[in-house]
Amino acid sequence: EGGVFKAHLTFPKDYPLRPPKMKFITEIWHPNVDKNGDVCISILHEPGEDKYGYEKPEERWLPIHTVETIMISVISMLADPNGDSPANVDAAAKAAIVLGKAVMLSDRTTN
Repeated sequence: EGGVFKAHLTFPKDYPLRPPKMKFITEIWHPNVDKNGDVCISILHEPGEDKYGYEKPEERWLPIHTVETIMISVISMLADPNGDSPANVDAAAKAAIVLGKAVMLSDRTTN
């Protein structure tokens, strides 16, 4: 809570038909951010059917999304990680749900 995280949002040439990519520049340890800082959320996934059947097409990128809807989704992701589809398995393994709110545990608090 109250953190400031720098990130880059990179738009493809065929935007808005394809989603931008988001990468945290500030180091962050989160189940839905891989170790390189790349954000993994549904609305930033290519449009169409999910070959794994996890996401519905309407949960993925649509050309109606804006920078505002992306940022709202990322803020939501930070507050409520999706442990069912982690980009960082180690972070997901240490995430605990307390009173319905995600609490990220660092190595220092678990040792």
